[in-house]
Amino acid sequence: MKKKAPKTNIFRLNEATSIAIHACVYMAKHMDRNVTATEIATALKASKDHIEKVMQRMSKANLIVAKRGPKGGFMLARDPAKITLLEPFEITEGEVARDIHCPLGESFCEGETCIMGILFGNLQHQAVEFMSRTMLKDLADDMNPGGFNAG
Repeated sequence: MKKKAPKTNIFRLNEATSIAIHACVYMAKHMDRNVTATEIATALKASKDHIEKVMQRMSKANLIVAKRGPKGGFMLARDPAKITLLEPFEITEGEVARDIHCPLGESFCEGETCIMGILFGNLQHQAVEFMSRTMLKDLADDMNPGGFNAG
């Protein structure tokens, strides 16, 4: 029996971006205390080392505050009602282009407009709009009480 090739995903975030976004939502859910890298790693089922690297980047960007010591951990630097989903995304991915015309970075089309550029341009615009208006607090409020591990 021939093995099926895995299905591909047109939209794929790198692991650091996924960690940054999910960790920020987790911290927004737990604004009453510092959360540790171990706690976030357990909640996200991710490597503690990778969590720490991502948290360091977000700390340098002043999105989170890192506190050392026995009662240390991480906390959002601002009110999660004032932090958009786009912020952790851009810390790991870089500034998002607001207007794209061709997913290949240059026009390969003979026509006036790029065939794929129309589709990807519209999707890019919708994604940026969604991330720009979605606040971490809204996502945290929608999260299960037990966190990411809750069924």
